[in-house]
Amino acid sequence: MKDTHLTTEKFAIIHELLCLGGESTPHNLAKRIVFEPHSISAMLSRMEKDGLITKTKDLKKKHMVRIKLTQKAIELFPEALNTSLEIFTDLMKGVPREEKIRLTESLTHIRNKALTISPKKDKKLTPFKYT
Repeated sequence: MKDTHLTTEKFAIIHELLCLGGESTPHNLAKRIVFEPHSISAMLSRMEKDGLITKTKDLKKKHMVRIKLTQKAIELFPEALNTSLEIFTDLMKGVPREEKIRLTESLTHIRNKALTISPKKDKKLTPFKYT
């Protein structure tokens, strides 16, 4: 995703925020992806500096911060997604569809199993989808 200057981590955060309607709290975001809260916080600070998100104080809960995608992030995402899909397509060229589905299922199983042995078991991850 060098063309868009998005790291894989930033891409994942933008993707999850889009799944959440474009905004969320850092805590909710950390529960949805396999990053610890302190990692999310550092990444969000870099993303804010890059103009990909804005942070605002929650008006109802003063100690809580809300994050929202900027137009820049929304516009970068489709290009980054296309690049990601091109890379995936190249990697999977020649692999039969059934094997791709089994691979996705196996990786999902491993991810879910790893989360059960993790000290933090409250992750609500976006499911993998194979089309």
